[in-house]
Amino acid sequence: MLNKVKRHLFYRHKFDSLKVNKKKLTPKRLTFNESDTKPPTALEIIW
Repeated sequence: MLNKVKRHLFYRHKFDSLKVNKKKLTPKRLTFNESDTKPPTALEIIW
């Protein structure tokens, strides 16, 4: 039972982090498409 709860929390956490990554990536990708010469590190700083 406890294992089930742990697993559920783990997957929820993974899903939440995925959602956050998606939110962060969308504007990043747009910026990256606008200027392909910029390295990803520069985009990281922008965000």
